[in-house]
Amino acid sequence: MNKQILTETFDEFSAFLLAVARQDSDGGDLRDARLVMEAVALGQNEGFGNQGGFLVPEEFIERLWARVFAAGSILARCDRLPSTKGKNITIPAIADGGIARFGGVQTYWTDEAAPAPETGLKIEQVKLTLRKLLSLIYVTDELLQDAPVLAATIERLFSLAAAFKIEREVINGTGAGLPLGVLKSPSLITVEKDVGQAAASVSTTNLSGMVSRLWGPSHQRAVWLMSNDVFGQVLALEQDGPTLIETGPNGERLLHQMPVELSEHTSVLGSTGDILLADFSQYLLAEREPNLLSSIHVRFLTDESAFKFRYRVDGAPAWAETITPENSTVTQSPFIALGART
Repeated sequence: MNKQILTETFDEFSAFLLAVARQDSDGGDLRDARLVMEAVALGQNEGFGNQGGFLVPEEFIERLWARVFAAGSILARCDRLPSTKGKNITIPAIADGGIARFGGVQTYWTDEAAPAPETGLKIEQVKLTLRKLLSLIYVTDELLQDAPVLAATIERLFSLAAAFKIEREVINGTGAGLPLGVLKSPSLITVEKDVGQAAASVSTTNLSGMVSRLWGPSHQRAVWLMSNDVFGQVLALEQDGPTLIETGPNGERLLHQMPVELSEHTSVLGSTGDILLADFSQYLLAEREPNLLSSIHVRFLTDESAFKFRYRVDGAPAWAETITPENSTVTQSPFIALGART
């Protein structure tokens, strides 16, 4: 990829935004030598100003991406894989049985016996393809005149929108042109409802049953995800029974000693996945920082400008299937969902 040589840098993110806006209002040759234009293969429409983008200076990239991961309740818990080259990543997956469990890693005591022989066992793989995601942020001409407010507004809105979009797919993504979500993963365990359980209800045995299927090491990192509607059902259990929700040392809500996060991305009350118990450290998230930005102008319609961010991301559970522990015949996983109650 050919890039214009950067001779100077921007002191503020707001100055960079205004330079891009002014450049795209005129087009043609670069007006500001500090802008770095990305050049790509012909036909991709990414090589010039309003057709493509300008590289965001590194000093602003980290702040933008950090705000994305701070904005959500899920992303910061994932196993992040920053990528700088190519768009395809293949990683050994965790699977059941023998050395396949930890992606084919062989570990043995050297003094116990002869070295373990090399194996031709086929190891399951997690394949990630960095997928393009676009964000358009519309701003008024008045906002363009107030550069510090413009920069703060774009940072805030971009981080909220990007986190929301990515987290939704981390839970629900089909894996077809999207990240593979936990609820579509072959490593998901679904705990069935109680016999005779009322529709759209939650029971203490539902919750304890989910905990019992959670992979042992995940008890230190797992989090409950549920909607406000479902959380109301959990709170109702306390009216006639023991206290379920406790307060952690940092003021967080705890259920069976694991944090509770309210989420819009879980299923509706009563359907499979309306409660999710998940250890997202076992979810792989590959990303390439939002290093491209351009602006397009629609002044003739609404006196507004639209800044366009382009970034690439993909994700999938690190587990190809559930596992059976050595001391039990009941499968376990880092990802547990409550089944439908209809």
